[in-house]
Amino acid sequence: MIAALIFAVLSNADPIALTGDYNFYSAEKVDDRPICSERWHFGNDGILTVESGKQIVKKRFRFENDGKLHELILVGVESNGLPDCTGSTKAILPGETDLNLLYRTALGDVAVCRPIYEQGTGKLFAQRGIGALHAADQNEPSDAKPKPN
Repeated sequence: MIAALIFAVLSNADPIALTGDYNFYSAEKVDDRPICSERWHFGNDGILTVESGKQIVKKRFRFENDGKLHELILVGVESNGLPDCTGSTKAILPGETDLNLLYRTALGDVAVCRPIYEQGTGKLFAQRGIGALHAADQNEPSDAKPKPN
């Protein structure tokens, strides 16, 4: 079964189109450090490459805007099958999709949340933040400590 992978940007602001390198930091922390950090590269070729631990995953992406939600739709392309930053070897499979919701934080980062659907209406809402994307300095390692909030 193939699920839909959509990142929806919850904002009335101009559409967001991410390009280049971003560091993803998990919201869950130990000793004030994220338990997981990843490097996300949004390529001009429509491929998102995620480097997490030893794992490298590639996904196709495109942005859509329906006037209310700004969406980033992802579809799995390939994975090297190695462990990610949590030790898991599970990754998005070719053709498989997943859903997250995004919004801009006051610091300009992009928060990543899990979605929930309102029963009966099917409306999407953000459930809880799983982490944030921060535009990467080319010299900054993906496991660098994120800037303070």
